[in-house]
Amino acid sequence: MISETVAVTQTIAAFTDAINRRDFAVFRTLWTPDAVWAIDPPIDARFSGVGAIAEGLIPS
Repeated sequence: MISETVAVTQTIAAFTDAINRRDFAVFRTLWTPDAVWAIDPPIDARFSGVGAIAEGLIPS
């Protein structure tokens, strides 16, 4: 069993990798259905739920 620290580090690495590669399918899998993503200023955005998070990031 992996430690919580390793699990969190792996999730952060997967998040960063998905964003850098613009792999939005993987990015979407990294969030729970009820997740909230709050981005501080100067962007100042808040997305509630994995659907809203994906829509806020994934280009149409």
